[in-house]
This record gives sequence, structure tokens and C-alpha cells, in this order.
Amino acid sequence: VLLDNIRNIMFRPELYNRFHVSKFMVSAPAKIQVGTPMEQIMRIFDDTKAWNLPVVDEEGRYIGFMSKSKIFNSYREVLVENFSGD
Repeated sequence: VLLDNIRNIMFRPELYNRFHVSKFMVSAPAKIQVGTPMEQIMRIFDDTKAWNLPVVDEEGRYIGFMSKSKIFNSYREVLVENFSGD
């Protein structure tokens, strides 16, 4: 479910009974396998233009999700730690 797809109804309780979640569900453009190298993960993010992607195990079961924003924030923290000049 994408925020842009529900923005118009999410604060209008009188509409809640008229819509079902299935109307707003979308498939992920890709899935990330557990153990996928970070270089490949970033390529998948670039190829799909997604900001969040599901992570699945070897049997295809949902484990969680990867956030491109969280990856960038973690990378930024590593840069600050390693190049802060202290």
C-alpha cells in the first residue's frame, strides 16, 4: 500500500467501510534474497526506483524489508565516523 494511493481517504473515517485494502495493494517491483551482496541490492534499488523492498528467505518467505533511506543514513554515519578528523 502506497501513501499516495490512500492519502485522500486516510483521515476520512466515513470512507473506511467503502474501501478494502485489496484495492490499494501493489506488488513489490523486486524482492531481495537474504544474503544478497550490498552492491547488488543497490543496483536493484536503482533499477526499480523503489525506496523499500521486501526481503525473503530461500523459500520465498517474507523476512522484513530493506529501506534505501536507512542504507544511506547508515553509510553517512560510517563516513562521519571514519572521516570526522578526530
